[in-house]
Amino acid sequence: FADVLRDRGGFDLVVGNPPWAKPSWNEGEVLGDLDPKHIGRSASEAKKILRDAVQDPGLRAAFLEQYVSTRGVMSVTSSEAMNPFAGAGANNLYRCFIDLAFRLTAPSGNAALIHQDGHLGDPNSGAMRRHWYSRIRNYFEFRNQIKSKNFAEVDNNARFSLNIYAGTAGDVGFDAFCGAFLAAQITDSYLSDGAGPIPGLKTSEGNWDVGGHRNRIVRIDQAALNAIHSLSETAGTTVAEARFIQLHSTSMLAIFRQLSAGSKLGSLNAGSDKSWQMSRVWDETNAQKDGTIFRGTEFRDAGELIMQGPHFYVGNPLSKTPRNICNSNRAYDVLDLCAVPNDYVPRTNYTPSVDAVEYRRRIPSCRWDPTKVHTDGYRVAARNMIAIGTERSLIAAMIPPGVAHVHTVESVAFRDEAKTLTFHAQLLSLVYDYLIKASGRRHLHESDVAGFPWLDVGDTARHRALRLACLTTAYSDLWNRTARSLIVLPWSSDDARLVFEGSVQGPVEWSREAALRTEFARRMALIEIDVLVAQAFGLTLDQLTEIYRIYFPVLQEYDEGTWYDQSGRLVWTCSKGLPGVGYLVDGKSPGRKAWEKIASDEPSELTCEAVDDTQSGGPRKVTRRFVGPFTQHDRVADYRRAWAHFERLRATGAAA
Repeated sequence: FADVLRDRGGFDLVVGNPPWAKPSWNEGEVLGDLDPKHIGRSASEAKKILRDAVQDPGLRAAFLEQYVSTRGVMSVTSSEAMNPFAGAGANNLYRCFIDLAFRLTAPSGNAALIHQDGHLGDPNSGAMRRHWYSRIRNYFEFRNQIKSKNFAEVDNNARFSLNIYAGTAGDVGFDAFCGAFLAAQITDSYLSDGAGPIPGLKTSEGNWDVGGHRNRIVRIDQAALNAIHSLSETAGTTVAEARFIQLHSTSMLAIFRQLSAGSKLGSLNAGSDKSWQMSRVWDETNAQKDGTIFRGTEFRDAGELIMQGPHFYVGNPLSKTPRNICNSNRAYDVLDLCAVPNDYVPRTNYTPSVDAVEYRRRIPSCRWDPTKVHTDGYRVAARNMIAIGTERSLIAAMIPPGVAHVHTVESVAFRDEAKTLTFHAQLLSLVYDYLIKASGRRHLHESDVAGFPWLDVGDTARHRALRLACLTTAYSDLWNRTARSLIVLPWSSDDARLVFEGSVQGPVEWSREAALRTEFARRMALIEIDVLVAQAFGLTLDQLTEIYRIYFPVLQEYDEGTWYDQSGRLVWTCSKGLPGVGYLVDGKSPGRKAWEKIASDEPSELTCEAVDDTQSGGPRKVTRRFVGPFTQHDRVADYRRAWAHFERLRATGAAA
């Protein structure tokens, strides 16, 4: 870092990020600090007892002193006059230091600061980004995973950046290195000749990859910012205020340019003719306060189901069901899609408190038909919370009419059902998940969805996604209306395990065979959707595999640590999101070494007993049977085979 500064002719100041963040005032916290008996009170509770709590003169004086001090800091940090570059609002203190550096640095000098990067993704910080883009000359973003060599006292998931700012504003032009673990990676990358593969996030041994490479340094100029703007913002935001998206390498920038070339979902809502809408339906707290819903875990009819994030996963609307007593996000059981009844509805933790007529009246209305509400049609639901460092970040699935959800889930409804099928297939692909991971978003907002690329992914991708969704009779109408109208290409694999799922087209009318139920077939469908969406964008096979290799290290770990039996069932996995699935020993999944020893013996069959409490009627014992030999599968090899398969069919004139 110092070497880079010296190359730029020195610097004027180096400022560390203060240990606190955004100044705020909370009466409950202040009272708890002054008098232990008030610890744990909320701000609203503290306001109710404040007059009595500060009767003591000394306590009153201390309370007022903190009030004046905190409110003063809040006034200073939120003052646009004092912070002309950071702007008005609830500024973090590091933003004020950036503002100070912009004001104090000599015109020919440089300022070097270590700070966090909330301003780069905050939708309300566009004005500050406009100044940031004009000043930044080197931007090196770090993850604190190797704490012993960075900030030992800070959480390992924290991110921060080293920034060099010019003393005067200029054209957009800076070097960016995103996702570094050690400072040496920056130096090594500048010294690199660019030979060899670009390091990912983890090595093949599962360690953080601290290697350098010339192509990890991405030059951001106006053209690059234009591409970033196209993917991170809607038309109403200027390029100069675009939210910045973290780019792992120069090849990722090329992918961004490719993905930004077409239209956006937001364009479908241009003018007065609205094509889609997004809603959270119920606020989990407010809907309980106003008597709309109440918490109580039980099986209910589909029209009374109120979903939460763990209910569904990528392409799977029936991923998990709450346990009888559900008091955390971990109190869920994984569903066996081969065993759920045709009319299955999972348990719900929330149910309506009012009658059906009043409940419907309170549901958000439909933009294009005042006689309908948001939950009247099939929708694509997605978890609002985005976990960047997990197997998948964009978690989406199709949900049926009548089903509601709380605010931790957002659902998108379309006026045209064909667009629902297209959007569903898009959101299941690794390409769209990559856009979310690269953006660094922590929550999914309507503005993010409006910025998603919109293109035709083809009938086969739509049909594969439809077969992932149509698990119960709740989807029979959708299947019966749409499935036979789609022209479907054959599987890219001739693996015999796909035969268990029937013909690739599925039945004419919905039946259990409409849905893909074995884990092997569902994995294959998602792989082919990845390939078909990437091809629709005009990406190359190398670009798709690089997205997978660099941005999805946990998915790679799970791919390499999962075995399937000869009937297509998952028999063992290291995935933390699938506890209790597959082969069990004494009711538990064996450890990795124990399982590898079992697999190395090449048994022709394994059986075990398990307890299933995911259906009405209470817990029941089930026998699980797995047919050997058990196999692992290479996603990159599957991508290559599927890519060649669909390219060959396309060359012969077959529709995709």
